[in-house]
Amino acid sequence: MKHRFSSLLATALSLPLLLASCVGAETGASAGERSPAVLEQGEDNLAALKTELSSILGRANITIGADDPFTGSTVSVLPPPPGKLDDRNPSLPIMFDLTIEGGICHLTRRDTGETHALSAVSCRPVKRTPE
Repeated sequence: MKHRFSSLLATALSLPLLLASCVGAETGASAGERSPAVLEQGEDNLAALKTELSSILGRANITIGADDPFTGSTVSVLPPPPGKLDDRNPSLPIMFDLTIEGGICHLTRRDTGETHALSAVSCRPVKRTPE
């Protein structure tokens, strides 16, 4: 009888943990964890992202690559155009991952791992599709 009670008690105690893990999977991340994000729609928001990137990279002109930050969590910044004397430009785009944690958007540079909080940019978690 004691073994059966212990088993029943263990099952009852594990049920809240199981439910909490399901809720975490539904939202895409547990509390305090960064999750992939997309930019909220709006030209003002895109302009704010470019301003933040300009500050991060120390460049006045920022050109976003083919990745669409409104639909995907990757942001690529194209290198500056070559000058008149450049016949070859080996520069590659700088790749960033857009994430959100605690309602604050972050950009993480892929090649250095450097992360920046974006104070003036609005984003939302990526909606995961059921498998």
